[in-house]
Amino acid sequence: MQISPPIPQTDEQFHLNKVEVEGIVTRIWARRLDVLARLAVYDKNTPILDPTGGNDGRPLRQAHYVTVLFEEGKVGGSSVSLKRKDRVRISGFLRDEAYFENLRRFLIKAQKVDVLSEMPNSDDLAEIRVSRVATYIIARSLIQFTRA
Repeated sequence: MQISPPIPQTDEQFHLNKVEVEGIVTRIWARRLDVLARLAVYDKNTPILDPTGGNDGRPLRQAHYVTVLFEEGKVGGSSVSLKRKDRVRISGFLRDEAYFENLRRFLIKAQKVDVLSEMPNSDDLAEIRVSRVATYIIARSLIQFTRA
């Protein structure tokens, strides 16, 4: 029997899962060591909300929203510093994260506390759990555009 040396591990490659997106930062928050940002992304195929336009004279469109995750609050080894309304371009890859959420917590987050008060055994809603999946863009590069 011949034993060969172990194959050296290389960084995982995500060439089939590459994402590049440009958008406006609408929300920033921390989760453990990570920083997350919600981006509003606009394209020419989304519904027009106001044909007379936004600030730049173009039609005001409905946004798509994506969540970007900066692992340990960094990208490319540098700390991330974002503000609401920053325009950014992100390159990275998609990652799904499965988790469970109970109905009581979901209703509270959805600001539907009034539904809880109408239920006779609202504490039991904490026992009802659903499996959910969150999809993030894991940032590998960041370009921040400055305002004129």
